Amino acid sequence: MHADKSDTFVLDFRNTVDDIQKAFAPWYETTIATPTDPNLLYDTQHALKQFDVIREEDVPAAIAALEAPRGSAAHGAVYAALDPAVDRFKGLDEDRQAEFRDALTRFINVYSFLSCVV
Repeated sequence: MHADKSDTFVLDFRNTVDDIQKAFAPWYETTIATPTDPNLLYDTQHALKQFDVIREEDVPAAIAALEAPRGSAAHGAVYAALDPAVDRFKGLDEDRQAEFRDALTRFINVYSFLSCVV
C-alpha cells in the first residue's frame, strides 16, 4: 500500500472469490470479492428500479445541476434536482428504505469496481 492511500484494492483475474477471501482472512475481517461479471451492473440497476426512487426523468436535471458552474446557487440546484427522489425515498417504510440503501450500495460498489476494470 502507498502511504497516501487509505484503502487496499486488488484486481485479480485468476483466483476464485473463495480463494481471495481465504487469502485475506488473516488480515481483514471482511473481504469484498466482487465477480467481474458485467451483467452484475445491470442486475443491480434493475434491483434499484423496483423501488421507484430514482426515475429516468429526474436524471437529466441532476446531471445538469452537477455539471453547472460552481457558485453559491450550485448546491441548491443539486438539492432541488434530487428532491423528488428524496421525497419518494421518505415515502418508503423503514424496511424498504433499508433495502433500497443496500441495493444502492451494491450498485455503487459494482459500478466502482467495473470502472476500475475498464
